[in-house]
Amino acid sequence: MMKKTLLALSVAGAFIGTASAAPQIELYGLINTGFSYVHSDSDLAGEDAKDSFSMETGKEFGSRWGIRGSEDLGNGLKVSFTLESGFASDTGASEQSRLFGRESHVDLSGSFGTVSFGLMPIFGSVLGANGLFRAIDPLFANYTVGFGSGHATASMWTRVDNAVSYRTPTFAGLTGYAMYSFKNDSVGASKTGEESKAESDRYASLALRYLNSNFEAILVADTTLYGSVDSRLSKTAKSSIRAVSNIFSLCLLADCSVRAVRRSTVFSFTTAP
Repeated sequence: MMKKTLLALSVAGAFIGTASAAPQIELYGLINTGFSYVHSDSDLAGEDAKDSFSMETGKEFGSRWGIRGSEDLGNGLKVSFTLESGFASDTGASEQSRLFGRESHVDLSGSFGTVSFGLMPIFGSVLGANGLFRAIDPLFANYTVGFGSGHATASMWTRVDNAVSYRTPTFAGLTGYAMYSFKNDSVGASKTGEESKAESDRYASLALRYLNSNFEAILVADTTLYGSVDSRLSKTAKSSIRAVSNIFSLCLLADCSVRAVRRSTVFSFTTAP
């Protein structure tokens, strides 16, 4: 006879009636639709210039809708959740292969900091509550999308599934962050492999943020543990990436505001062993 022992820790997003404050539920969203006109001329003999005019979605920010809620549990504890879905505003089509593909997590916060569980953006991005690279993206250019997340961090994903993250309280302007994903992608090209096993692609990250008035410094160290089962990435980059990829990024931002004009000086240092 086979015996199986299961030890589970569950954080429930359901709201408890005995809490000291009424739960707060919010439906939110953002729609970004624009028009694009492109004139192209190759200057080659026999090829005519081309003009195109089209309606486009998400040219600056991705259109999305979501639900978030929170409840004060008393004794300094608060439970909250975020469910966020992306869509194309010009067609209404979903932009993810799942209902809540942008964010889907439950959070527990208190004097110890904040612990989150679920699908969430990585620290080396401009997304979500903990997207620390906003500091080096002052114009909201979202370079992790424009150039690919893999060129800025050790992850080919800007969001990871099955993740646990922790944010410390802030001490003297310093805030610490940690994240671990038991399986980066459960529905995409890298879905092969059992969660938390060596055959799955996993992700880990540590980060530190210092904020003092108009000065901000961010340090992010992350690594992707590619699984032993061939994934989309390992098939295309198998010769150069075997098991672990590391990138350390140090980003410093000093800015000052003069009336409505914001000036920013950005220094970034990146090494990729």
